[in-house]
Amino acid sequence: MEVEVLLRRLTDRRGWKAVAVARDAGDDVAAPETLRRLAPALGWHTADLFALVGHDLPADLAPTDPKADPGRMAWDYVAVPPARPILLAAARAMPQQPLVGPLPPPLRPFPKDKARAIIGRLLHYRNLKGTSAAQLLLYSGGPYLSSSTVNQIAIEGKMLAPQLVSGFAHFLGIPVGDLAVLCDVDMTEDVPAPAYSDGLAELMWEGRRLTCQQIRELLALGHDLRHRFDAELDEGVRCRCGRTQ
Repeated sequence: MEVEVLLRRLTDRRGWKAVAVARDAGDDVAAPETLRRLAPALGWHTADLFALVGHDLPADLAPTDPKADPGRMAWDYVAVPPARPILLAAARAMPQQPLVGPLPPPLRPFPKDKARAIIGRLLHYRNLKGTSAAQLLLYSGGPYLSSSTVNQIAIEGKMLAPQLVSGFAHFLGIPVGDLAVLCDVDMTEDVPAPAYSDGLAELMWEGRRLTCQQIRELLALGHDLRHRFDAELDEGVRCRCGRTQ
């Protein structure tokens, strides 16, 4: 029933009766095949809808490399505007590699109450590690918070406010209204997305299908681009590695 309530919140926002129709037809609304049909209609990634209802990801939806953190690429994308289309194109062009291994369970188990850890499950299945979520939140219009505070919010679903919901939604590429209604947060404050938000969200999504080695290659490209566009950058984001070319 809890899963049906979450899915109903999404469909009701759109004026649909999809969940009720599926239930009346005898379909399990949380069944994988139902979620696969529903996700594109909602405009969600299928893996995110699996995460929402608390399903494990099948192999075709799982991140390629459990140790590869796409959040490591965010700084170069945000800090070097001329590099953004180049980095995104390079990520898209990376060949798909076989699965390196299964995604391990989170270090801290998610609560049984699925509505509490929606953001935590989304972050986990996006392969975002350590401080990445805190950095991405800041880059996406959210507040500056420690990684431990972000982890607590993501797991417990507490202390959520409009700025937090908007920030998470921007870098996850999920409509703000959808995440707000799922987390039961009244969006009393309009928090605009940064101009680069859509591209950053796409880069993070592309990154979850990459291996550690492929992300290292993109990080090396980002470093090269910081030098290539050095004259166009603010003093505070120029590379200080000492390289002269």
